[in-house]
Amino acid sequence: MDMHLGHVVRQMLQCSAPCIVGMPTRPKRPCGHPGCAALVDKGYCPEHRTAQRRHDDSNRGTSAQRGYGGRWQRISKIYRGKNPLCVMCLAKGYTQEVEAVDHIIPKRLDSVDFWDEDNWQSLCKRCHDLKTARGE
Repeated sequence: MDMHLGHVVRQMLQCSAPCIVGMPTRPKRPCGHPGCAALVDKGYCPEHRTAQRRHDDSNRGTSAQRGYGGRWQRISKIYRGKNPLCVMCLAKGYTQEVEAVDHIIPKRLDSVDFWDEDNWQSLCKRCHDLKTARGE
């Protein structure tokens, strides 16, 4: 066994978690909370993460203020009844029960797009969360 390979094997044996040996890691950065010097991979340290989520949620408005009041609840329930399976899962060849009616083109409360049924699709929670996280 050559010298470099022996070093790699020793590193792998010492690593308690699954790891890729030899790949550099991204440097940690300071927590996003002003004045906190804790180093994190991204975002906020555990101490400030919960507080930041609470703050973001309080500024977000209620579901009714965001356009998802009683009218939307009734209409989306009917739509989910007519379209009971996640369209993204179906496209991949498996079935998953729908949990959300999603706007294909992101909604705009002041436009017709919000109530246009041609702009809706049935998604399971996982697919909806992934689509939302991508900003789509």
